[in-house]
Amino acid sequence: MLDRIFTVAMGFASVTILARLLTPAEVGVFGVAYSVVGLSQTLRDFGTSSYLIQEKELTPQRIRSAFGVTLLTGWTLGGTIFLLADTIAAFYGQPELATVLRIICLTLVLWPFGSPILSLLRRDMRFKTLTFIGMATALAQPTVAVILVYLGYSYYGLAWAVVAEVAVSVLLTTILRPKETWMWPSLREWRRVGVFGLSMAGISLIGSLNTYASDLVLGRTLGFVNSGFYSRATGLISLFRDRIWGGGHAVLMSEFARLHREDGDVKGSFLRASVMVTGIFWPLFALLALMALPVVRILFGLNWDDSVPLVRLLAGAAMISVPWFPGGTLLLATGHVNLQLRLSVVMVAVQIPALILLSHLGLIWVPLVSVLTGLVMAGMLGIYTRRILGLAALDVWFATLRSVPATLGICVVPLLVLVFCHPEPRLGEPWLWVAGFGAILGAVIGYYTVSHPMAGEIDALLRKLRRRSFIG
Repeated sequence: MLDRIFTVAMGFASVTILARLLTPAEVGVFGVAYSVVGLSQTLRDFGTSSYLIQEKELTPQRIRSAFGVTLLTGWTLGGTIFLLADTIAAFYGQPELATVLRIICLTLVLWPFGSPILSLLRRDMRFKTLTFIGMATALAQPTVAVILVYLGYSYYGLAWAVVAEVAVSVLLTTILRPKETWMWPSLREWRRVGVFGLSMAGISLIGSLNTYASDLVLGRTLGFVNSGFYSRATGLISLFRDRIWGGGHAVLMSEFARLHREDGDVKGSFLRASVMVTGIFWPLFALLALMALPVVRILFGLNWDDSVPLVRLLAGAAMISVPWFPGGTLLLATGHVNLQLRLSVVMVAVQIPALILLSHLGLIWVPLVSVLTGLVMAGMLGIYTRRILGLAALDVWFATLRSVPATLGICVVPLLVLVFCHPEPRLGEPWLWVAGFGAILGAVIGYYTVSHPMAGEIDALLRKLRRRSFIG
């Protein structure tokens, strides 16, 4: 959790600085390049990361084969993008895009040397090591980005920052890897890895289309400026969702897989996870939707006001799928990759046509795509959860009602401040500080009113602080 908090803090700091150094068009160009490579990045380990975590009979030979498959796919994809960079740039009418693509595709060459080891560390639940690596990479990427962009390297600086992030991760993983993981790559058991990996590769590719489709489509249909505004709005949502949930996904993946292997209480663990994630993300997204203007102004500056209505709509849409965040993790951890693949296919089939259609109506209509995909995700994961755990969707929604008081509580004071005080959207505005502290107090009261699990987490944190204060 510590690395998640540090990552979010670094993300806020870097976004705040970079938004004042880059134009929407520059952000749009980088967004398209990163999305193109991102599609390939999800295929780079051919599902070996999830395979290494969930494999019940993991042998050294199978680890070597996973390494070999990752190396082969990563280098092949990197070389392909390098050769096609000029063609892709011509499609978007932006020659500079080719250089950005070739820089970022270096990550595909580097990543195979770290990915299998990170998966083994997660399988063994070595979270202290993972936390250290995560914090180091979280520091490297924004630091390099800010320095290079400040020096005038524009989207090239952002591209090199992505390479720096992966390079630091691979370097530290190599240094801190367990002794038993030092081995040469092999393809001897590629079939066993491939059976699982083929489905995972499909899931990863389709999942990437869900993630990157907006940049790829809007860069073509609405231009790089509008793509930049939308990318900034989605980036703000993902800064919270992906950075915080990324750590939760890794922990739950290990926990669900362990309980599945040991015939433990996966159902109870899933319900607790759903209550916890709604207790975190529902209040967070509700507050973000309410305070979108001051948040965007403070973080990004005056040039990004067109992102404000997009942030409001996207934050509201994101709340639909929050209770089912653990659902995708459950499918992978229990080996139901076919169901995850089916879910991903349906979501892409809904998302891409809707994205193309709504983008022609105007930028403000595009967030409705997230509403549609959120409803599809919630509906299908509800069906799959019932099939795997015997847990009805209504049971999940009923359990997550405990997060409603905190969601309402966090909005009370900020709403009163906005309606009656009309604060200026700047960091030094006293009324915004009142809104911020009031939001925290409202959420905490909501947690304790219904004995939400977050109240227990707060109690545990306070006890730890008191012990440290006493010892000190």
